[in-house]
Amino acid sequence: MSAPAVETVPDAQQFFPAGSVAGGAAGSFVAPEDLKPPSPFQRFWRRFGGEGFIISAGLHAVLLILALIWIVQRFVIAPEPDKFTTGAGGGNNGATVSMNEHRIKPKHARSQVRSPNKLLVKGAATSVSLPEMPSMNMAALADGNPLGAASKGLGGGAGGGEGGGIGVGRGGGRNMVSLFGVTRAGANQLTGTLYDLKKNRSGKVLYAFNNQGLRIAEMRAAYAGFAKRGKAFLDEKYFAAKQRLYASHLLIPPVAAGNATKAFECEKEIQAPGWLAHYEGWITPPETGTFRFAGLGDDALLVRVDGKVRFWGPWTQGGMQTWFKMERDWVPKVAYAANGRLPALGGVGRYCGSWFEMRKGTRYHVEIVIAEAYGGLFSASVLIQEKAKNSAAEPDMAAPLPVFRLAPLTPEELALKRGATLRWSNDNARNFGCEANGLKSPRPGSAFMNR
Repeated sequence: MSAPAVETVPDAQQFFPAGSVAGGAAGSFVAPEDLKPPSPFQRFWRRFGGEGFIISAGLHAVLLILALIWIVQRFVIAPEPDKFTTGAGGGNNGATVSMNEHRIKPKHARSQVRSPNKLLVKGAATSVSLPEMPSMNMAALADGNPLGAASKGLGGGAGGGEGGGIGVGRGGGRNMVSLFGVTRAGANQLTGTLYDLKKNRSGKVLYAFNNQGLRIAEMRAAYAGFAKRGKAFLDEKYFAAKQRLYASHLLIPPVAAGNATKAFECEKEIQAPGWLAHYEGWITPPETGTFRFAGLGDDALLVRVDGKVRFWGPWTQGGMQTWFKMERDWVPKVAYAANGRLPALGGVGRYCGSWFEMRKGTRYHVEIVIAEAYGGLFSASVLIQEKAKNSAAEPDMAAPLPVFRLAPLTPEELALKRGATLRWSNDNARNFGCEANGLKSPRPGSAFMNR
């Protein structure tokens, strides 16, 4: 057997090296320097918590520096000023904002989009050079029924495609322009509100989205209720988008129904179709006369002046009204045949309302309601006609009629309508806005406003 292992005891020098003992010899142990009693200042510093104070002061200094950097970047450095931007529309599935989709997709959409030219300023007067609109292929609409005639039948309609519309970009304080209005309020404008006919006021779903029959029935109920009670009926019953739009006119060529929810920036809250848009404002005629509205709404359009229905222009599928018949006095009785049908649209693409008088210098509260329940394409046109003085002859309804407007159309608004085969005129149109004719519109919320 091997000898048992012997435990080795470390040398004392490993624990007490030479110099840690006085004279280098064992005995008479002397405490190292750090074990000596603290000085009065050291006792005060430890009692005060000096080490923690230094650490805390350092952390606060770092936080103060970071806060100063954030304040300088957030409030002192001014953001880049807004720039006027335009973009080509991308349709329902496009990545960019599209305010004017059409049924026919451009063959070379990318090649049709031009880069904006620089703004040109000449002399004392400023002239702005804007990029040209890409040409639109609207040949499919020129089928003798120009205002949405091919959009749908009783069982539904054609879907929308990608389009070539333009609009001013969103965000950054820019004023977005669309066929349904602009995002900034101003004088001589109607205020537009979009409602969801599929949800109640609190946003609860009333019926399944794919139930087309209930969408149509609800649209009819909404029009009937509005005709009797006005906007209060819509506010009490239906969910409304937060975004408001402001328009001087309503002239919308056939576009996909989803363009409305895009324009009102509520695609997540309101699904198209099954929506209704209400526009209201104050007008006065440029001169005293007898007027009537004309046009068409696909699916429906109604105009009230001072609470009285003056025009009803629904989509009637070749004159039939079996699915959406309203009161006979909403349009002249001569517009109805014995069988209860409106005359077919033919190539004119519009109906006419009843004659009524407006006096210069008098304010009139006007409301326009448009809606889409079927789906596919949507269109609307509100035109106005003045009765010829000293003449009993019926004005020619085949000729282009002036667009009903409160103020002149801007170049951006006109560009959105380019290529549409609508019988309307902007050249001989006159302004019906209060401010445009020397009057002030009532303040929102005033007693006169809510009469």
